[in-house]
Amino acid sequence: MAIMLSAAVSAERKTHIMYKANLNYAVVKECLESLIAAGLIEKVQGEGATVYKTTPKGLDFLSDFNALKAYLAEAR
Repeated sequence: MAIMLSAAVSAERKTHIMYKANLNYAVVKECLESLIAAGLIEKVQGEGATVYKTTPKGLDFLSDFNALKAYLAEAR
């Protein structure tokens, strides 16, 4: 999900997020629904296409996740 949040920082289509996260369509669809419900990603109607964009809450989550990841890497 963190990869999906990272991919959506610059408002991307579902297909781009799917390729970036290396997941199939069904999994991406389910995860996007969960992320939207949690307020971490928003669905935005762009010019001719729907895009997904990481919300400020999602950016905070991503920042905390990356800090935790870095801390755990240092602890090894």
